[in-house]
Amino acid sequence: MHLPHVALLSEKINSVLPDIRNIIKVPVQLSKIQKNGVQFFYEDNLVSEAALNDLLRILSIRSNLIGEIQNDETQWSPLHSSLSNIKNDRVITAFCDIRDVQNKRVLRFNDEPIEEVSELNLNKGIGYIEGYIASQGENVKVQDVLFNTHTLQLETRFRNTELTIDVFGDNNDLWSGGFSIILGESKTQVSPYLLRLSCVNGMTVTHMASQRYFQNREFRQTAFNKLIIQQ
Repeated sequence: MHLPHVALLSEKINSVLPDIRNIIKVPVQLSKIQKNGVQFFYEDNLVSEAALNDLLRILSIRSNLIGEIQNDETQWSPLHSSLSNIKNDRVITAFCDIRDVQNKRVLRFNDEPIEEVSELNLNKGIGYIEGYIASQGENVKVQDVLFNTHTLQLETRFRNTELTIDVFGDNNDLWSGGFSIILGESKTQVSPYLLRLSCVNGMTVTHMASQRYFQNREFRQTAFNKLIIQQ
């Protein structure tokens, strides 16, 4: 059976898949990360500000200490060597953006080790989201689908078209209910929200409600649906 709302969701997801596929996961030894002035690098990948904050947290360094380093050779190199040694020069994961081969960047670091280069893989979670929406009928409308390159998460929002609240009974202040599913590689966030559809002053706004997180793991579609419904 053809379900237009599922087809629209798939279309929107397909539009952001190239962004997701441009992110690869690379195993990185702590000692291999280099500093040059105010910038940090892994090989020829520039470390972004968010990734640098991840790295400093992994190395247990205060962020303001970096600004006090005046000489990379006499101050940073010994500190970096000592901290890498304390951390057993362990392998961490770099999430690298490879869309521009001339300006490759590390977007984030993760303290979980991997053994080889691999792609950021959200396919299983995407399949669960599509399966859940397919089970909800025509009353669920896709609002937004985007890939957040800062958090490396797929952000989706849906509106329940059957749930419209006329606050004053005059069609001037209308609200609708909905929910968001934010999918990461290791965890998923679900949040209900109220969407202000129209107001006498012309304003529309979204009010997020409580958020719920659960760790991604091996489960069936029915278990995923139940977790969403419980929210």
